[in-house]
Amino acid sequence: MRSRIVREGSVGLMLIAGVGALAGLIFWLRGVSLNQNRYAVTVKFKDTAGLTVGTPVIYRGVQVGQVTDIQAESNSVKVRIQIEPATLVIPRDSVISAQISSLLGNPNLTIEPKRSISPEVLAKTSPRSPTCDPNLILCNGSEVEGVQSANLASIVTSIATLMAQIEQANLVETLNQTGQDAGEAARSIRQLSTSLQQEISPLRETLAAAQGAASEVEAAIAENRQSVRNTLTSLESSSQDLQQILTNLEPAIDKVNSGKLVDNLNELSANLAVASRNLRDVSTALNSPENLLTLQQTLDSARITFQNAQKITTDLNRLTGDPAVIENIRRLINSLGQLLSSTGKLQEQVAELKSLPPLPVSDAAPAATVVRRPDQP
Repeated sequence: MRSRIVREGSVGLMLIAGVGALAGLIFWLRGVSLNQNRYAVTVKFKDTAGLTVGTPVIYRGVQVGQVTDIQAESNSVKVRIQIEPATLVIPRDSVISAQISSLLGNPNLTIEPKRSISPEVLAKTSPRSPTCDPNLILCNGSEVEGVQSANLASIVTSIATLMAQIEQANLVETLNQTGQDAGEAARSIRQLSTSLQQEISPLRETLAAAQGAASEVEAAIAENRQSVRNTLTSLESSSQDLQQILTNLEPAIDKVNSGKLVDNLNELSANLAVASRNLRDVSTALNSPENLLTLQQTLDSARITFQNAQKITTDLNRLTGDPAVIENIRRLINSLGQLLSSTGKLQEQVAELKSLPPLPVSDAAPAATVVRRPDQP
């Protein structure tokens, strides 16, 4: 009797253990856990793009959970995910999207954070905490919007739509026409290159002739450089001499322009006029007694006139008898002669430069030739 009870009890315990193991296996496969080391978040998508229960959840390249439930609604699809460990804090503004790792690979749910969480926030809150702020981080039971990513089906659809638009727009014919135009442009470029090669030889000859003419001009300038320089030196020396002579003549000119000599001349002229009137009166009435007084006055006027004339003569002798003034006048005349001679030489040299043969003229634009001044290095 006792052995029978033991056998029946053993069978019952085995059945209970089997049912428990089966339930645990089912819960394990569905991602259900009785511990508190994970938290759940609901993500809303317009299209799950192949997500299924058990799809891994990737955060910063590491699997941190999986999809536990998918519920289809009229305008969206809610995907419930579980994230572990419960201490993993994820920013609220993270981008959650369904992606495919390869062309034939399985989809996964990727969480990409936009920012980092400060250590102060990490120390104060956790996803399963009653004081968790859902506006700051993902809390247990939070609901966020997911981002629809491209999948193979959408890519194929886009390519098919693009091909249809290409066919409607006759893009193939346009590309063919573009290819023909490119061929014609290449032929035109080839012809242009041939023409340019034919024009290179005359252009080289023209450049050589221009260089020869430039060399002749430079040689002529080099030959006349010394004479031009001497002429310019003579002009400068003559200019300095003229300046010195004018400086030396300034006192004499000032002396001539002084008021004393002018006053003497004026007085002499007045005295001569008075003497002439007196002499005329004397000739008309020489024997008149009154003429004696007039004659005396005439003699006085003549004497004063002679004195003024003597003063003027003395001033003129002083002016013309000064050797320095005479020397300055002579140097002035010589410098003016040298200046005229140098100017004539310079005109002859300019005429020689103008008589040089002109540069050869060609259809091609000649290279620019730089002619330097004689005093430039």
